[in-house]
Amino acid sequence: MNRDDLIAYVDGELTPEECRRVEQELERDPESAEVLAALLRQRLMLAENFRTAPAVSPMKRFHRFVPRDRRAFPWGLLVAAAGFLFLVVGVSLWNSSGRTSKPVARQAPVAKGPAAGQPPEPARVKEPSLAPAVKAPAPREETPAPPPVEETSPPPPAEKTPPPSPPRPAKTPDEAKITIPAIARLERVQGDVTLLDGDRPTPAKPGQEVLEGQGLRVAGAKDSAIVIFPDKTRLEIGPNTAVSMISAKPETGKRLFLPEGTIDADVPRQPVGRQMVFATKNAEAMILGTRFTIFCRGDLTEVEVKRGKVRLTRADDRTSVDVEENHFAIVRPGIGTCSQSGRLDAS
Repeated sequence: MNRDDLIAYVDGELTPEECRRVEQELERDPESAEVLAALLRQRLMLAENFRTAPAVSPMKRFHRFVPRDRRAFPWGLLVAAAGFLFLVVGVSLWNSSGRTSKPVARQAPVAKGPAAGQPPEPARVKEPSLAPAVKAPAPREETPAPPPVEETSPPPPAEKTPPPSPPRPAKTPDEAKITIPAIARLERVQGDVTLLDGDRPTPAKPGQEVLEGQGLRVAGAKDSAIVIFPDKTRLEIGPNTAVSMISAKPETGKRLFLPEGTIDADVPRQPVGRQMVFATKNAEAMILGTRFTIFCRGDLTEVEVKRGKVRLTRADDRTSVDVEENHFAIVRPGIGTCSQSGRLDAS
């Protein structure tokens, strides 16, 4: 039960409905009834002190909420004693505040002279009082003076950046040839042999260098050419043969394309991952180190191995076969797979 509700109930500020609700709570809650009894006792004491009785005695209305063990207490004597004590304290306070204090004249003390026959006492010299010692102030720490600020001269004006130079013209075909590395050399040229460089075929000469991406064409039935690589790889190009896109890159190895004709090759052992590759229209021969002959005419590719081993792979389905020494293999339409057959006579 809220204390404010009990106070309002005692003061008669609640509506009848709220009063009934408070009375129901008081019947169920003994602690709230105790609080209500304490409030009633306070109100009775105030009423006795100021000699004013309430219009309606609250004790009659709240008598049923006060416990029985508290009803026989002599509250009247307690209220009377409290009122008398309040009256005595008030009178004593009024008397003390109403009186005015009067100053009392005091007689100055008479200095007594020395008795007869006694010498007068010497006058006492009052010692000067020493001024209290003043504590010397602590020495102040001197703050170092800031370093002198050097006067900096203004930065020199920025130099004007010259305009960019115009782009250089593209190199001519003759200049471009100079930057292409040479990968092989023509050791022998017999008959009608042409060095292929794009659309500019030139007659081949012995000792001439073969550049990256160039090719060779041997036209006559009795003509031939021999190409030597720095690692002693030797290619003998037979009659009626065309070789294009000769390449020898360090990262991929040597490679060439044989549209038609015959090449007799003697290839020393190649580094791992940089095998030499001969490609035709329908097959690819990978060489690690061997001596062999490769022939291509139309849709027919034939490889004859004289020493070592060659892996021949068909281009359309990447089916492979290893051609060993003194064996040959053929790739052509209708065979189905790369086949290895026959045995060659050692030469």
